[in-house]
Amino acid sequence: MADKTFGVKKINLISASGTPTIESPNNLNINAVNVAISTDISVGGQLSLGTGTSISSPGSNILTLGTNSVERVRINSTGVGIKTDDPDAPLTIQESGDVQIRLKNSSGTTKAYLGTAGAFGSGSTDDLRIRSEGNILFGSAGSEKMRMLSGGGLTFNGDTAAANALDDYEEGTWTPRAFNNASGSSTTSTGTRYAIYIKIGRIVHIQAYINVSKGSVGNAVNYTIDNLPFSVDGTSDLHSAIAVGYFTGLSVGVSTLFVTAQPNSNQLLVRYTGASGTSTSTGIGQLLLSSHDIIFAGTYMTT
Repeated sequence: MADKTFGVKKINLISASGTPTIESPNNLNINAVNVAISTDISVGGQLSLGTGTSISSPGSNILTLGTNSVERVRINSTGVGIKTDDPDAPLTIQESGDVQIRLKNSSGTTKAYLGTAGAFGSGSTDDLRIRSEGNILFGSAGSEKMRMLSGGGLTFNGDTAAANALDDYEEGTWTPRAFNNASGSSTTSTGTRYAIYIKIGRIVHIQAYINVSKGSVGNAVNYTIDNLPFSVDGTSDLHSAIAVGYFTGLSVGVSTLFVTAQPNSNQLLVRYTGASGTSTSTGIGQLLLSSHDIIFAGTYMTT
């Protein structure tokens, strides 16, 4: 077939080697409704698909995608990198800002975030932060196993009721005070050997080993231990029992000590059983020696 000349350059449909070649000193535009290519294409440089968009292979086993004349995705022999040219795992995402991944709904509104510092709250820049505008659900084997409620707390195995959510855990120490008068000030010194608490939801567990010095407390004063780490639920007649494991320094005639958490207060009431077998708290001051030890532990419901 004869050579065909267009302008100042030639299109060699059949070259000496049998491979057609097209040469142009400027851009080459192909205008057609469809361009069908049924074999492989080798591109020696960058392939531009539109304004600012590109596909290129800057090296062996490397494919890059770009927009706005900037590389955005790189695929090499080890993995896929988004906004990084050095992927070292199957998928590596790098972002100079705080939120790295956003999940949007069909209207384009962001509903969930995955990122580091700044996505929400405070903490270490090494923290991974997951944020949702609603609940966050976790599941396996096709069913929900745990739900983080948007209002706070965790529910389990498909339960969605806020009232059933586990929304608090805390542990620490507290300082018991004994024999407080009506004004709330201590009338005796209390040496705390050790007192701890653990709070799970509304359940508060306390343990304490204290030494109480009677001082000048009046004989008719009730024996109370206050300054609980959390106030007791105000439900009438809900007197949670606190077990007494050990005590010393009581006068003759006291056979048993027992402790109850008082509703709608922050105190425990210490009662005793005397020789008559009846329990009381009034006048216990006269049955105490100058000082005594008491070890107790138990659980009560807070508000």
